[in-house]
Parts: sequence; C-alpha cells; structure tokens
Amino acid sequence: MADRCATYTYAAVTINGDPDTDTLVISDDASDEITGLDGAPVRRQVDPLAGQNGGDSQPARLGHRVIGFKGRVHIGTQPDKDPNRDPAGYNTKLVTLQKAIVAALEAQLNSATTLAWTDATGDSRSISAMYGVPGGEIVFGGTRDDPTFQFSLVAENPTIA
Repeated sequence: MADRCATYTYAAVTINGDPDTDTLVISDDASDEITGLDGAPVRRQVDPLAGQNGGDSQPARLGHRVIGFKGRVHIGTQPDKDPNRDPAGYNTKLVTLQKAIVAALEAQLNSATTLAWTDATGDSRSISAMYGVPGGEIVFGGTRDDPTFQFSLVAENPTIA
C-alpha cells in the first residue's frame, strides 16, 4: 500500500509538505488516495496465433505504471489556518499555489523526472515518471474552504528503486 503520510516530491511539486507551508496533502479522508505504487502491473502477450507460435507460453512482462494522486490543497501560511479570517489573502495564496503547481507539472510534460519519497520504514524510494497521461491532467476542485486536486503520472519502467 502507498504510504499516505510520506512526503512525495516530483519536479517542484510537494505532496504532504510541512504543515506551515502551502502544499498538497493526502488527508485521512476516504476519497484521498495514492494509486499505482502498490505492486508492479503485469501484462501478457496477446497473440491470436497462440497454438501455432507459442503465444500461450510467452512470459508475463511488467507493464507501465499509472500513478494517481488525489487529495486536498492545504494553505498552511494562512493565519490560524482559517480561510475566513482573511478571505482575500487566502484566495490569493490558493490561486498562487495552484498556478505554481500547474506550471511545475507542465514544465515536465512528456519528460521523465524522479518521483521520490521516504516510506514509513525510513527507506528512500523513487521512480522515474512523466506527467502527461491523457485524462490525468491536474484538476483542482472542491470548495473554497476544502479545495481538492488530482493528477496522474506514468512510469514506463514500473520498477521502484
């Protein structure tokens, strides 16, 4: 299972950063999730001539990994973490963070870079991944008081180092 508490970094995007910063977070909410980091995906050779050329005996190979992040946008620099204390300041911080995340991800469009994190056992983990999965673009939603995000990465080599 992916570690919901680890700090993930990809390009200039941080997920689960310091609580006193403006960052993306995977909260304890059941709708928040990290997918694609559990077990390598397996694909099989599809061969309509299996009985003639050994297609049934083709070994399984590892497929690409689609890594999905779905969570909340956290504005930790807001006084008392209350979006209603200074609504104009909160909105400015929220939009600034969203623009920075879009820019950072789009700068990596179709270019492999490292997704890195440290798991619960203290082991540093990483995988080379690309932003640019059709349908996996960064999307912000939710409400002003509870903003959400989601996006996907693809790792052609599914091996996590």
